[in-house]
Amino acid sequence: MHMHVRFPHQPLIFDSEGKRVLNPIPTNRFDSALKDAYLQQLIFTEKKVLELVDILQKESPESVIMIISDHGYRPDINWAEPSNDDLIRGFNVITSFYFPGKEFTMDEKISLVNVYRIFFNEYFDYELPILADKQFWYNPSNPYIHFDVTDKIETRILNNIHD
Repeated sequence: MHMHVRFPHQPLIFDSEGKRVLNPIPTNRFDSALKDAYLQQLIFTEKKVLELVDILQKESPESVIMIISDHGYRPDINWAEPSNDDLIRGFNVITSFYFPGKEFTMDEKISLVNVYRIFFNEYFDYELPILADKQFWYNPSNPYIHFDVTDKIETRILNNIHD
């Protein structure tokens, strides 16, 4: 089974306890209330995901569990002229894998395009090639134009490790 949970995305309608937020959330990406609303919904989301994982492991311990976010926190990003920090924030995804009965390690730098390839290769003996781990940026105002920013991200990560 595959499930897409659209949290914590806007509209940010839950607080950290899952109570409905009645006040309108500001849409100004620099408003601190937006960041707080995002954090509150993220806390609630994490609680629910952990509950779901506990239920899955109890009811069906042989189930593969992959928790993957599609992107990082993006409200503060300058899409047209992203800084190195914007790139890191945008691509800062959460990944967590539980592959029962299999012993292998995912590379820390693996891009999401390869996750299901690895899964199908490991569990169903496919021989899907692993693609180059690349990261592409776009500006929502021109969503069909993409820029390869892999080198910028890798350079930034290496510089942070050595700083």
